[in-house]
Amino acid sequence: MLRILALVGVISTVALFTFLLVFAFTGGNTRNPDELDQIGFADTADAICEQHQNAILALTPAQDVATPAERADVLDEANEILADMIAALRVDVEGRDVVDDLPDARSNSLSPADQAVVDAGTLSAEDKRNLDQWLRDHELYLADRQNHSMRLRDEGDVRFLVTAKGTSQVSEAVDGFARVNDMENCAVPLDL
Repeated sequence: MLRILALVGVISTVALFTFLLVFAFTGGNTRNPDELDQIGFADTADAICEQHQNAILALTPAQDVATPAERADVLDEANEILADMIAALRVDVEGRDVVDDLPDARSNSLSPADQAVVDAGTLSAEDKRNLDQWLRDHELYLADRQNHSMRLRDEGDVRFLVTAKGTSQVSEAVDGFARVNDMENCAVPLDL
């Protein structure tokens, strides 16, 4: 019985110190690092993406074309729409003011001055860096699609290849960022 109590005491102590170390290094912040401080951006971006995604979905589906060259033609149209979407998102990001430290828009107790900053659509410097990276990932994915279109014309029916990022694909990084920020329409198009 004494051994069991000693073991429980050791395990409890280790668990407590582990918790304290994690809290000390994270400051208690368990927020996803991809989560935007400026939640208003997500609404604007999702609306931009929805319009472009709907235009892509209105094109002829890949399974309804007869040849790889015809698929490449439809893919080229979709790629133009996707390029326009990325450009519209970039214009929105570049048109916003950036501050080093943005008030937490999720807080229920913002001062009027902080609320005005949030309402103005200002981005934190971290949001700006994350959005720039996300848009670069989108551009990499677009380049993969453009390369696929050329390969369909030159090589015939080929598999779509996506650039690796870390241990997965750049498309997963794009989708993950969109999902974390409730911008489901900003995920990669599902037309391929």
